[in-house]
Amino acid sequence: MKNIDKNGWRKLIADNPFTNKEGKFVLPAYSEFMPPPFLGCTRCGKPDYNIFSEEDAYGWKISEMEENYELLPGIENIGKQIMEHLMKLGKGLQEFHIAGHKGQNLINNPYWPPELAERAGQLNQEQYVSFLPMMLSQTQDDKGRVRWTFFGNSIKNPEYAFWKSFYTEPNKELPEKDFRSFMLRILSEAYGEKADSNSNLVDVGFKMLQPETKGILPSWGKSYIVNDDDTFENVKYLLSFRPFAALPEIVKQKYLACKLALLPFPGSLVFWGMPGYLKLHNDLPSALQIPLSRLLTRHSGHESIRVNQSGWIYEPHPNIDPKDVEKELLLDTYHRSHRWEKIHKHEDELAGLPRLEKIIKTLFSTKLDAMGLYDKPMARNSHLWKNDFELLLDGPNASPEEIQKAELEIM
Repeated sequence: MKNIDKNGWRKLIADNPFTNKEGKFVLPAYSEFMPPPFLGCTRCGKPDYNIFSEEDAYGWKISEMEENYELLPGIENIGKQIMEHLMKLGKGLQEFHIAGHKGQNLINNPYWPPELAERAGQLNQEQYVSFLPMMLSQTQDDKGRVRWTFFGNSIKNPEYAFWKSFYTEPNKELPEKDFRSFMLRILSEAYGEKADSNSNLVDVGFKMLQPETKGILPSWGKSYIVNDDDTFENVKYLLSFRPFAALPEIVKQKYLACKLALLPFPGSLVFWGMPGYLKLHNDLPSALQIPLSRLLTRHSGHESIRVNQSGWIYEPHPNIDPKDVEKELLLDTYHRSHRWEKIHKHEDELAGLPRLEKIIKTLFSTKLDAMGLYDKPMARNSHLWKNDFELLLDGPNASPEEIQKAELEIM
């Protein structure tokens, strides 16, 4: 591979610590913790051309089977659930899974300030258009099935992910017509704008604020920029990923007066401004993924994207008044499965008779009635934190002593 660009997937393989040194390839036992699948290169460190291509250093091949039986139905399923919650928030209805315990996720959240929250349900122009970057990865379950799995919202800010989608590699932009066609389709389907793919975006009243992420805007995007001190007189649709609290005052006034549509819906960005998860992020880097995953139910069927369980648990404590616990957020049981269950590869392991166990018992118990013949404690597969967002357990990286300490603190 001399004289060949070492960026993209080639750099990924070159930096692989498991295959570029003798004796470094480890096959861990998975009786307790399921390791990730080995993807991208062979056991000898050679590229896997079922995934990578010599002609595309930044591409990742997706098979028709993956696209039709996992990704397309999975994204639709995930999108429907998320939009149900977002629309409830936007309409001013009680939304526990976004707001969190006692509304703590929206307190001091710059994407949902009081001036916006007070007008929820009164903004008739709002169509809840959302651009939500998600974290997906391939994982394997306890039966060795490799599946696309949802891990939550992107740890990158949504503005970065949105504009990166208009590049095929770091310095290679998609043509402007792709962006124009994309936006015109949204304006047509969501707002009934009479326009075709050849229409001029500016003519239909589309503009956007300067992105806050430096160097991310494609060169052709400059023609759509409107300055913060503009009057916004002829602007009907404004693209901006800034927190609502940081928008120009004239923009906020026009939006709250139903004279301007913001893309995306401001409430769809609250997941990147939740103070508790931003605090947890200091000890758990993946914590920024969690807010979006809290909106989804666990899913393990083959014809979709796998979704892991996420929820709050409650253990009675003399210092906690049960009346203060938001029961709508509690998820105290877990449907256990094991690798010797008599189901076919394509079947949903959750579709049969449930084997429900208390979460605490599932995570920590080593008693025979809890483990049976096949089950093991699942604390190493879990992340736990307290209601003040202090990290309690980073399961995959925890020592036996740390797991025991977490169990004692909960019990």
